Amino acid sequence: MRQCSVGPGLSLAAALMICSQAHAAGPVHRCAELRDDAERLACYDAEFGKPTAAVPTPASAAGGTRQQPEIAGLTSVVASVAHKRDGRFLVTLANGQVWAQSELESKASVEAGDSVTVRRASFGSFLLVTKAGIATRVKRVK
Repeated sequence: MRQCSVGPGLSLAAALMICSQAHAAGPVHRCAELRDDAERLACYDAEFGKPTAAVPTPASAAGGTRQQPEIAGLTSVVASVAHKRDGRFLVTLANGQVWAQSELESKASVEAGDSVTVRRASFGSFLLVTKAGIATRVKRVK
C-alpha cells in the first residue's frame, strides 16, 4: 500500500486532503495496474491468497431452511386459516404453502375457500392480497 508523507505544520484536514488526492491519482497495488481480468485475479490470489470458503448464497446463509420462493406472484385458494393469540393469521394454501401474517395493524381478512395472491414486495418481503384487494405483509413458514 502506498505511503503518504507530508511535512510538519499542516493541519490534519490539509494532510488528509493531500494524501487522499495522492491516493486517488493512481492504483494502490501493482495488481490493480493489470488490465486483463484473469491476470489481475491471479495476481491478487498470489499476493493475498485464495478464499478458503465459498461465499454463502442466500439459501446457504440461512442454513438451507425455510427458503423464500422465487416468485413474482402466486394465486391460490386458502385451504385453512388459523389465528394466533395476537390476532394475526396463519394461512395454509391449496398448494401446501403456509404463510404467517407479519403485520399486527391490518384490516386484511381471509377465510377457507378464498382466492388470494402472494406477491413479492420490497426488501425481499411478501404481500398477501385478499379477495377484497387488501394487502398485508406475510412470511413463508412452510
